[in-house]
Amino acid sequence: MKFFFGKLRKQQKISQTFIDDLLLAWMETATYNEERRYLEQHPVLASPNTCNIIKEMITATLQQQPILLARGMTSLDVQEVIEELLRQLRIIAYTCENNNKGNSKEVIQHAYINAMGGFMLALPQWLEALQAQIAEPSEQQRIVWTQALARSEQEELAAPIRAAIAIRLNNILAAIHTENHTFHIEQRIAALKYASAIYTRQDFPVQWAETQNNLGLAYRDRITGNQAENRETALAAFKAALEVYACDAFPMNWSNT
Repeated sequence: MKFFFGKLRKQQKISQTFIDDLLLAWMETATYNEERRYLEQHPVLASPNTCNIIKEMITATLQQQPILLARGMTSLDVQEVIEELLRQLRIIAYTCENNNKGNSKEVIQHAYINAMGGFMLALPQWLEALQAQIAEPSEQQRIVWTQALARSEQEELAAPIRAAIAIRLNNILAAIHTENHTFHIEQRIAALKYASAIYTRQDFPVQWAETQNNLGLAYRDRITGNQAENRETALAAFKAALEVYACDAFPMNWSNT
């Protein structure tokens, strides 16, 4: 759910003259999928002017941070607002840069996949239910998502959806701590290589960078193989991710890479 901008607007008392009704409605949609559908219905929002307005909002938030904190927002609240605005800026900027590559709906869908992964597409009912479940990482969850990846291939789901399943599988494996640690790392690497073949740098640079960062973490933790080569591979993956994760555009990703 998305509540950050509403909180910011309330605290800053942003006027309707600052952003028009259409942009305001897009920013305050309840879910990311609703946000995507709203932009698909109003592609006029994908413009350089929208990018400039969001940049002004980011600048205003940074400048007014002491005031926002005094009015009851926490530092984490402000940080989340900035991250949310940067995410929306990336979506609009990506759409503007690629609007000559196809119809607006397809470009907008690609923009959301790039920003947030393949689960932004329409999912089959079984996967939507699975994706919505809240479950602690476990060996059972590893099996469930391994089976989900196999099923997605059998049903020939869209490639970005299959990549998103592989990323979810990696996240589960990374969080499990059992005696199968070595096996799990090898599974992580396989899942991430699978995702990186879909999330290419040319088509989905943000997802590509996230996948490279995760590959770096997996190779850093790898036990099998030549350790010097593992370290070199990990370092190369981290450096590749930083080619996309610029400090000003991705402050959290940059600091965590």
